[in-house]
Amino acid sequence: MQPKLDTLHAPWLRIPAWGAAMACLTAAERVFPLIDRLASARTKEYCRATLDEVWASSAGPPPRADAIASQIHGIDGLPESSEDDSHKAAYYAMRAIGLVWHAVRSQAPEAAHQEWRGALSGALSLAADLEVVAQRVATKKPGLRESEIAFQGQILRLIEQEPGLSTHLVTSLRVLGEGMATEFQSAVDDLCRLKGW
Repeated sequence: MQPKLDTLHAPWLRIPAWGAAMACLTAAERVFPLIDRLASARTKEYCRATLDEVWASSAGPPPRADAIASQIHGIDGLPESSEDDSHKAAYYAMRAIGLVWHAVRSQAPEAAHQEWRGALSGALSLAADLEVVAQRVATKKPGLRESEIAFQGQILRLIEQEPGLSTHLVTSLRVLGEGMATEFQSAVDDLCRLKGW
């Protein structure tokens, strides 16, 4: 039996801030196929470069507040970042961009746990919506929301097994996020088929 959302929230409070930040980053990597498929070239390029930059610096000291603010400003200025019309492809890109936003903000240790809660909720909500789409196009794939809950559990276990942040852990989490992104890739394919995008 998979853990429920409520039971996933509490364990994050006992892991260090770096663990919550790494979890945000891994979750953003998992949903990147939505940005890659549905966002403008400028947005894809900016989000990819930002995630790569955060991954590259994640094993070192936290970046300065002004560097984080600059990245957030860049995300907020992307054309899809304020899209609220769920009939447009940019809306689903915006929701995935939200996870990149959480990953960037979580670099500040004092914000990491709060941002992780936001990323967790956002990822689960996005997975649930895409699961409905998959059912409407009759792909009969395993539930994406349940898969997302299991994915969050995998991240938690990996982080709890490590005594501290290491290059090995960063690599393992990135590989996990990229590998599990195939489920969201499949879901965005279903979404595009249903909506005719």
